[in-house]
Amino acid sequence: MSIKTNNEPNKYEQIRQIVQRDLGSRGITRMFDRESTILESMSKNILNSKLGVCIVTGFYIPSAGIGETDGPHGTIFLAKAIHLLRPSLPIHILTDGSSSESLKRGLRHSNLSDVVKLHVPENEEQFSELENTLAGGIDRLVSIERCGHNKNGEYRSMSSKNITQNTLPFDRLFGEWSKNNNVMTMAIGDGGNEIGMGKFYDIIVTDINFGEVIACTVETDLVMCVGVSNWGGYAIAAAMMIDEQIQNNTRLMENIDWFRSENQSVILDEIIKGGCVDGISGKIERKVDGLDFDSVHAEMIDLIMDIVIL
Repeated sequence: MSIKTNNEPNKYEQIRQIVQRDLGSRGITRMFDRESTILESMSKNILNSKLGVCIVTGFYIPSAGIGETDGPHGTIFLAKAIHLLRPSLPIHILTDGSSSESLKRGLRHSNLSDVVKLHVPENEEQFSELENTLAGGIDRLVSIERCGHNKNGEYRSMSSKNITQNTLPFDRLFGEWSKNNNVMTMAIGDGGNEIGMGKFYDIIVTDINFGEVIACTVETDLVMCVGVSNWGGYAIAAAMMIDEQIQNNTRLMENIDWFRSENQSVILDEIIKGGCVDGISGKIERKVDGLDFDSVHAEMIDLIMDIVIL
């Protein structure tokens, strides 16, 4: 795959152009933010967190009975950047059993196991307890590829399969809970059934296959639609590095190679070893949303990082 960007001085805009590409031909282009400051806004709001950040991820694939590779990888990438830039800031990741082993392996390989608090509630009762635990402990909530409910309160896959029984209602955090606890909410999605995509409800209903059935109604303070949700995690992390003037951050520069595709390829392998599958095929393979990692995602990562460090 060959990716080119317009010769623009604004690094945020260059990165936005890279990640807002509909390579999967899903019909999502009307949800892209032309000339928007959304990426910079997300970055600055995370960096300005005073209490802590919680990232929500994990999307159940019914044909495989487990989670997908899209979501966990972008989550770990973002968590690593947050930790390097804000070492004392508490970081939480919330997922369910279908993605937990993949996240555990990825976090361990990224030296984040002792840094990130991974929450894996097994049922709604445990999730309710977690809501109480998180209250007052975070002020930023980010969703990366997490299913949100439709107009009927159901959770649906992109092919309209009902996955309600396999999806805990984490989207509940993005409603009254976040308002009551003064938590800013952000979301990344790539199809229309993810948390945050309620902002684009009318577009999803008309432009996306099964749109009327799968369209998520949950909105967030900030939302960004991208070609693949992992890319959103990469993009926010990169924007944070730009904000913090990476060349002047010794801690980050010493770890910069971690963010390159060679290492990210190994992280993906760990995620796959944990059981996560490609979300399109439902198979265990080195793909994310049907796109080959080495020929598509690796180039995407390195192009983004080139923009960051130049």
